[in-house]
Amino acid sequence: MFTHTIPEHTRDYLLTRCRLLERQFYLTLFEQGPVEMAVKALSAYQNPDGGFGSGIEPDLLTPASTGIGLETACYYLDMLSKSQRQHDQILTLLERARVWVEHQTAESVPGMVMPKDLDHYPHQTWWLSPDQTRLLSIAGYLVKFNLPLRGKAKTAAAELADSLAIPRELTAYNYPLFVYAANETSFSRWETALDILQQQLTEHIYEERESYFLLTRYWYHFIDMMPEELVERQMDLFFDNVEADGGVKDPYPGLPWWRPIVTLDYLMILNSMDFIEAAPSPSGW
Repeated sequence: MFTHTIPEHTRDYLLTRCRLLERQFYLTLFEQGPVEMAVKALSAYQNPDGGFGSGIEPDLLTPASTGIGLETACYYLDMLSKSQRQHDQILTLLERARVWVEHQTAESVPGMVMPKDLDHYPHQTWWLSPDQTRLLSIAGYLVKFNLPLRGKAKTAAAELADSLAIPRELTAYNYPLFVYAANETSFSRWETALDILQQQLTEHIYEERESYFLLTRYWYHFIDMMPEELVERQMDLFFDNVEADGGVKDPYPGLPWWRPIVTLDYLMILNSMDFIEAAPSPSGW
């Protein structure tokens, strides 16, 4: 009911400024490009161990597999339709990724840890912090893809979730437990977690903001819990603030590589809710 059309200059911006990965996803999602090309671009970041690395998370350039690498891959796959998820290449990719997670949790660590080679590659300082709760968002995604964790990995995720306090304040990055609760109904506190989330959303949604972290790749899972007027208001804000070159205002000054990625993120998330449509392609497929 809020459908917008992607501006042509935004299309041009994305196809000239994004990495190959994002360009292929744009073409697949908005211009009927073959899903095989998007999956092929994504699979280039998958390691022999089944995990994802090599800069799929642009602030972490180690080639080694990481939790955020796999979560990022899951986000991109979630942007594809359910029918496309059944594609054999996608299932193979996800099955290999699940094996990587299960191997990681077999190392008697209650969550995700950063690779030992981190200091040898460019990375932002925040990736030096523990990243254990990433296991929960990954577990939630895998349930959503009908490939839940098994054995010790499933137990490890459950024990980690049970050990954590449910966040009473929403921040940009404390989403993993909520993603787990929204998908893993065997979690004993899933109803409580989602009740708290709904209460917190109510407190956040009417605050005046220039940007809104609840409509990002970390929190988009809960858009259907937000009032339609909030989604419409934020969508209008996005399109009103597209700059002359077609991209959004730089969300992270000093990290310019994120600007085209965030521009596409917003479009993909709104597309997943059927709120936008593509600009006419000059050439088509």
